[in-house]
Amino acid sequence: MRILYLFCALFAVSVGYAKLKPVSLTCEYMENPAVVDVPSPRLSWINEVTSKQIRGEVQKAYRIVVASSKDKLLNGEFDVWDSGKRSSSDSYLIPYEGQQLQSAKDYWWRVMTWNRQEEASAWSEPAYWGMGLLSADEWKAKWIGVPWQGEAPKKTLKPNSTVYPSYPSPLFRKLFNVKEDIVSAKVFVTGLGYFELYINGERVGDDYLVPNFTNYTVRDDLKYANIAIDNRFRNYRVMYLAYDITDLLQEKENVAGAIVGNGFYDCVSHWVCPFGSPRFFVR
Repeated sequence: MRILYLFCALFAVSVGYAKLKPVSLTCEYMENPAVVDVPSPRLSWINEVTSKQIRGEVQKAYRIVVASSKDKLLNGEFDVWDSGKRSSSDSYLIPYEGQQLQSAKDYWWRVMTWNRQEEASAWSEPAYWGMGLLSADEWKAKWIGVPWQGEAPKKTLKPNSTVYPSYPSPLFRKLFNVKEDIVSAKVFVTGLGYFELYINGERVGDDYLVPNFTNYTVRDDLKYANIAIDNRFRNYRVMYLAYDITDLLQEKENVAGAIVGNGFYDCVSHWVCPFGSPRFFVR
């Protein structure tokens, strides 16, 4: 009986001191996204318990902190936002409310939560998100293509015929110089059609079949495609990606290269109505 009593007491102590542990931090549904381009990103996390024996634990409060670098975050210098302790059970899509975010910068954050006994968790592991370009004026580059393709898509639909001219995929190449002591370098890139980007012969990123497909614009030939969809699309957009290329650059002379494919933008499949010829954009 004494042994059983001691076991129960130890079990009660372990349960009583079980705390929450915030994990799986996301920004706009993504873990450590390289780019988000909303002025107030939404932050989320999942609470786990530090003891498997605990049941029914809940979050009663949280504190989110954001810093301009990982070192500052780990050193307790929350120079971008400190929400302070907020009494709330919310842990999903919490809007960022700190100082105005800057284009192309990375921000580091973590969260602490309190359980129903008002016991604070340890800080979560650091997470980050990268900002995109928030103003159209910051897109300094221009769309490029190749002269043999013109503006029209490869597949041209007409009432009684379909034309499929043959074009090779364009390869682009450009030399550029950089200064010494590069602290950070980031590239913003997209294609009308799929693309692969290379810096000094090394492929940038590990993505394939990017960017994602969107309804880019009005297609005049859609009425001949037997597709039951209204051509008056809304919110014409082109998805873009961001990559950190700091480690790929070298002092002085560098070279960037790109392969641009058709993708869905200039697709000849019978069930896809294309938009135009491939284009490439990089900043």
